[in-house]
Amino acid sequence: MTKTFAKHAFAAVAISFGLAACASPKYVVSDITRHHSLPRAPSGESFAIVALDDEQDESLAFDSYSGLIVQRLSGLGLKIFGGESATPDLVVTLKWSVEGP
Repeated sequence: MTKTFAKHAFAAVAISFGLAACASPKYVVSDITRHHSLPRAPSGESFAIVALDDEQDESLAFDSYSGLIVQRLSGLGLKIFGGESATPDLVVTLKWSVEGP
């Protein structure tokens, strides 16, 4: 009877620790660096978004992040570069990384 009780007690403690690990909060730490210099209010200049890392250029994350940037900059009065001139007026560079366990 004692061995059975010990096995059940051990199982209960192990399950408790397992459930406690699932219930603990998850944290995401983000370090964002943003640099810009707009000497005057935007007035229709064109911009292009370029990935600094070639591997990130065609990723789903790049599409998602660049879409958010396009929305924000378009709302400020800039327009996405459409190739109508040799180069865009502004170039937005984008790179991200994930570090940790």
